[in-house]
This record gives sequence, C-alpha cells and structure tokens, in this order.
Amino acid sequence: MEISLYKLDKAVKDILEQGLSFDYETGEVLFTTEDLEKLETSIESKINNIIGYIKNLELEQKMYKEVSDDYKTRAEEKKKKSEKLKNYLDSFMTTNNIDKKEVMNGVASYRKSTIVEIYDEEKLNEYIKLHKEIKDKYTTTKVEFSKKGMTEDLKKGIKISGVQLTEKRNLQVK
Repeated sequence: MEISLYKLDKAVKDILEQGLSFDYETGEVLFTTEDLEKLETSIESKINNIIGYIKNLELEQKMYKEVSDDYKTRAEEKKKKSEKLKNYLDSFMTTNNIDKKEVMNGVASYRKSTIVEIYDEEKLNEYIKLHKEIKDKYTTTKVEFSKKGMTEDLKKGIKISGVQLTEKRNLQVK
C-alpha cells in the first residue's frame, strides 16, 4: 500500500513535532528516529521533509529573535527615558530643597549610600605594590584564552600542552 505525498509530509511533520522532547537542563532537542525510519519513504523524500522542517524552525527562530531584539530595544529606550526623568526630578528636588515628597503615584526621597571612588589609579597601584598582602583583596584577574592565537600556532606545528586541533563536520542546511 502506497501512502500519498500529503499524508507522508503530514506524518513526517507529526513525528518530528510530537517526537521531539527537550532536555531542559542543557536545552538540547532530543527525538527518536524510530517512527521516522518506519515510514516507507525514499531517502530523498525523508531528507527533503526534514530539511523543510529545519528551515521552518530556523525561520521561526529568526522571527522570535527579531521580536526579542525589538522588545530589547524598546526596553532600553524606556530605561533611558526613565533615567532622564529621574535626573530631572533629582535636579528639581535639589533646587527646591525637597528631601522627600509623597504624592498619589508614589514617593520621591533620598537615601544615603557609600561608594568607593578611585580618583588616582597610579597612587592606588603604588599602594598595592607596597602592601602585597592586599593585592588579591583589591584586584581581580580574569584569564581568557585566545583560541585564534592557539589555532595559528597549532597549524604552524607548535605543540601546546592541553590543547589540540580537532576536525569536525558541520551539517549545513540551505
């Protein structure tokens, strides 16, 4: 018995959609291919259906990213506007010697805070050099590896302990 192309496409789509499960810890998409293999279809048809579904998912991903970027831009605009209004309100309250004002929409008031202000980094560096025991307490060091630099050296034949070049195959769907 031969299955129609429409039913075949629908069956493949149903298997891909319903057969998908997610590993919520890693975000990895998992699915079993057993049902997909059971369908009596040609290799070309299976690949065509899967590629079509992948393209559809990628388009949806792109759409969601664009919407997300749009919302992010809007949020940043609102934040900037809010900060400008806070600065205006601060200036207005300072000019009029107002420390606290309760109104229907809320309360505008000041609270004291303390911050560290570094006004001369050279003097601070000299101080840290003189008092070596505080270096770890007053400074941070972030080590980042340059894979680009390592790739160049490894391709030249330089051996780097703990590092190797690994050739991979990456599937492209166009």
